[in-house]
Amino acid sequence: MNLHYFVLAFLAVVDAAEYFNGVSCSVNPASNPGLVAGSSQWHKITARLEDNRNNSPYLSKNYQPLSKYRISIQTTSAGEKQILAWAAVVVDQQEIYNYGSTTKQTVGKLNSVLGYDSQPVAACPGMLMSKGNSRENKVDLFWQAPQSGCVFIEAAVVSDGGRYYIPKKLELCVGSIAPCCACGRAAYRVDFDGNWKDTPSSNIVGWRGLIGASHESSFKLWNQGEPANDDLKKLVIEGNIQMMERTLKQAGSQIRTVLRMKDIIGGIGSGSGQISVNNNQHLLTFLAAMQPSPDWFVGVSGVNLCLSNCSWRPQLSIPLYPLDAGIKDGNQYLSSEQYERILPIRDVRTIYSQDQNSPFYGAMKPYGYLNVRQTKVYNHICEMSSDESANSKGSDNNPVTVPVQETCTWSDWSPCSQKCGDGEQFRQRMCNGQLKTDIKLCNSVDLSCVKDCAFSEWSEWVGCIDRSQCKRKRSRKISQQPAYGGKSCSRGQLIEKEF
Repeated sequence: MNLHYFVLAFLAVVDAAEYFNGVSCSVNPASNPGLVAGSSQWHKITARLEDNRNNSPYLSKNYQPLSKYRISIQTTSAGEKQILAWAAVVVDQQEIYNYGSTTKQTVGKLNSVLGYDSQPVAACPGMLMSKGNSRENKVDLFWQAPQSGCVFIEAAVVSDGGRYYIPKKLELCVGSIAPCCACGRAAYRVDFDGNWKDTPSSNIVGWRGLIGASHESSFKLWNQGEPANDDLKKLVIEGNIQMMERTLKQAGSQIRTVLRMKDIIGGIGSGSGQISVNNNQHLLTFLAAMQPSPDWFVGVSGVNLCLSNCSWRPQLSIPLYPLDAGIKDGNQYLSSEQYERILPIRDVRTIYSQDQNSPFYGAMKPYGYLNVRQTKVYNHICEMSSDESANSKGSDNNPVTVPVQETCTWSDWSPCSQKCGDGEQFRQRMCNGQLKTDIKLCNSVDLSCVKDCAFSEWSEWVGCIDRSQCKRKRSRKISQQPAYGGKSCSRGQLIEKEF
């Protein structure tokens, strides 16, 4: 697992650019003349979840993937001088300052909080510094955590008295998924927008095997930093998605919704689907293979749609960069050399960003986006333990049932009346002594609904009337039309000739 540095520095100058030109991405205040070291105990650096920062605990060891955090650097003594200016940069620890803009994406994304005027540093993409004289006792920044890996959050603070301070740094690694405390369930629309512009000259170019699921934390389809499993190998090398579909089907109660989109011809295009989540199955995994490529794909693994404040995430837009499955070597789309051993799944920017012969050389823009938008929340009775409901009625040993509404609460929607295609769902409630029923249309499609084109047995061979066209021929009929995204039929598959 790669470690990264997340470095913050506060400079005792009005113009931060005079001290930090960003050529080496260095933000060490000790290299600046006229500064005197001060005690590290007078400043601290903290991080906490932005969606619930007033109630959530400070981070000490682990972060949640793709979650948004507020990073605060502040004095612990009222007598300390104000901060005049600041700078911040995100770099990879193993290859410090070598990857430039490609590094900041693998360790998350850094932005300034509204009210703090900042400017980018042209010589060091990913670096921010203040504009003008800030004169603050505390500065906040936003950090969106990466999907995986470890980061150091380190700060150097310089006061207007000419002293610099280096508070104790934080080391954070991706943690296990926290239990979901949200009640009911939520529905989401998931859109994949492909933005692959530098496609190679090939007969078939595009995105294939667009598949995913909403699932519980014990299920894993793939994970960055770990070797690819057999399902992923089949998909990225052969374009065979059947094994992955079978795995999702056999996972049973670990899966709530299977997400399947049609293949996209060309590098630019979109697909969409729908998922639902509950407080047990609240993670989203998705991937799409790039064709042609050695073994490259894009995707997300285990994105948590449940927030720490016990609500459902309203929306999320995730930039997607190519990943190397570690099966075949090659720096070109049409390369296909076998590795001697299976390597972990890696971000291609950490492999090819310095390779001038690779399409991933230098700074990269996303090859696509995964946009997740909440469409509906279905609240219903929520169970709380006695510890969580100390002010509610009930004994210490018995859980308390708390309805979302005091009266006339709707039941959960029934399953769709049709397993495949259009059907109906209903829900009921008892209100003022009367039973009321609500009905809505639904469209249900699972893996068993997908039907590929099928043919009858071949007929007997018969001689051709015009021997200049063929010697003999045979035919067959379509016995099953494709349905729900299955493989299509071709007229060229109905007649076979011998010459």
